[in-house]
Amino acid sequence: MPVEANKGRAIIVEIGEIIDWFFGLSNLQQGIISLILTVIIAFIVKRLVWLPLDRFADQTESEVDDEVIDSIGSMTFTAVIIVGMVVSLNFALKDNDVISIGNNILLIFLVLFFARQFSKLTSLLAPIFFSQASKKIGVDLEGAQSTSTILLKVIIWATCIFLCLEIFGVDITALLASMTIISLVIGMALQDSATKMITSAQLLIDQPFKVGDKIEVLGYTGIVKGIGMMSTKMQTHNGLMVILPNQNIATSTIINYAKGGTDDAPRRVNLRVEIGVGYSENPSHVKQVMKRISSECPFISKSISDVNVAITLLDGSSVNYRISMWIDDYEDEWITRDWLFHRILTTFEEENIEIPFPHLSVITEKNSALSVASKKKKDARIHAARLKEATEVKDYFLHREEMRQRQNEINSMLNSNDDEQDSLSKEEIELLRNELLEIDNYLAHGDDN
Repeated sequence: MPVEANKGRAIIVEIGEIIDWFFGLSNLQQGIISLILTVIIAFIVKRLVWLPLDRFADQTESEVDDEVIDSIGSMTFTAVIIVGMVVSLNFALKDNDVISIGNNILLIFLVLFFARQFSKLTSLLAPIFFSQASKKIGVDLEGAQSTSTILLKVIIWATCIFLCLEIFGVDITALLASMTIISLVIGMALQDSATKMITSAQLLIDQPFKVGDKIEVLGYTGIVKGIGMMSTKMQTHNGLMVILPNQNIATSTIINYAKGGTDDAPRRVNLRVEIGVGYSENPSHVKQVMKRISSECPFISKSISDVNVAITLLDGSSVNYRISMWIDDYEDEWITRDWLFHRILTTFEEENIEIPFPHLSVITEKNSALSVASKKKKDARIHAARLKEATEVKDYFLHREEMRQRQNEINSMLNSNDDEQDSLSKEEIELLRNELLEIDNYLAHGDDN
């Protein structure tokens, strides 16, 4: 202990001697030595802190962390240099006026540099923040991102101007009062916009629909493609992009086809198809045939496979039957209708079940041999058409299933929160979204409801 205590005292004595030696030098010598020490300290900070972080950032695929660390490192290095120059200036010069002017110039440079770096960081970090927020809440915040970024930059540079004026000793009280009045005027002018934003916020909190849902609102039916702070983008089934104000949506009735089912099958819908049959047909026979056709449908729900067939109307020339069945995905509604109508026509023909329709019979004398030959040719064409259609339908269903699998794969990639999704670049995400849009259009093709 005595040896260590003696060493400590010796170090303190040596430091005191160095300080005494330093203050014994001339003012100019003190300033030069301070400036040299400043440069040494700045490079030590850069070597021990900045460069290791920079090497760590180089190991990642993202370029954002490289730019962030570069900005922070530049601010630290510049701050050390500026502070050291202020100290050196105070040692080298004894003229208070010169020192004051020099300090003010250096401080203003430091403030401007920091404002520029903070503005740069805002541009770098804002897209990341709003992108993560968009994934969590399912809302397109692109418009809010640009507005917020501009607002933050205005605040940064306004603060920079106020600090520079304060450094020069300018009284900013009157300026602040003027800014308050201007802010009040702007607030009153934007009152209507603020009301719209509050209404939109209420809609976003309630979330009656999300991107990808099929909805019906304000007289339009389509797939939701984007939800913003002020408007919602919806694509109709004929390819039109409809942009609806959130304020109008929030005050109207919304039909969401994607949330009509249970929690395990939210896209499940009840499909109802009505067919008119002649009065001469036996109702029991007709019902059994319809039930058999519906139960063979490949799109019928696996969990609710019951089919209900009921007579709904005794019309002037037909008995109307309604088929009620469940399908697991509303996107399959139109193709299910096509399948049912096609199968009903062919099966009713085989069962000799009449489907009445308005017609006028004109009886003329024809060559019987010609009629028989024409009928044979027509039957041959019908047979070839059936074979060709069967092949086309099979290929179409296979391709449709491939598209649905790809749709699920892309949705999984875009909605996942793991490293795989984070590794996607902005361009790759945009390409996936465009591909998903094309698949959605393909699956929804023919749906006019």
